[in-house]
Amino acid sequence: MFVVPKSVETVLNQWLLDRAVLAFDLRDIVKVTVTQHDKKKKPLVLEQVGEAFTIVGAPSETSAAAQLRDALGELAPYAAVSVGAARKMEGFDPPTFTMVIERQKRDVETKERVIDPQRTVRLQFGAREVYRGRDVMYVRREGIDATYAVDLARARTFIDVLY
Repeated sequence: MFVVPKSVETVLNQWLLDRAVLAFDLRDIVKVTVTQHDKKKKPLVLEQVGEAFTIVGAPSETSAAAQLRDALGELAPYAAVSVGAARKMEGFDPPTFTMVIERQKRDVETKERVIDPQRTVRLQFGAREVYRGRDVMYVRREGIDATYAVDLARARTFIDVLY
């Protein structure tokens, strides 16, 4: 008989997927648009101006913009929860909110930074839940057939500004 500690079983039950899919270099981000499920509500738009991020329509909200920037830089997921189509319990039909992250590249000829549509990332945020003892929110990235669990405190920063 072979006995394996519970900690080994927990590690073996995790999906071996790249969790860096939600990590972004903040210096590359030009604009972030966060849209709620309720289309009547105005989207939150965060733009990078120089070295700082500002909330479009509320430039004096520097503290909130800094909190959003920090949350964006810390979106690394706790774990990959599932692969394949989103499950109903993950809360993506419809998502709680959607985030579009527009990133830049340096133009080869002019050396100026321009928005690169191929580097635009779309994230959907689903249900809140307790996963392996942690408060999380489910997240999916367009083009990747997997659901990730992100620390709810990080996602909550966007929720608090939106609602």
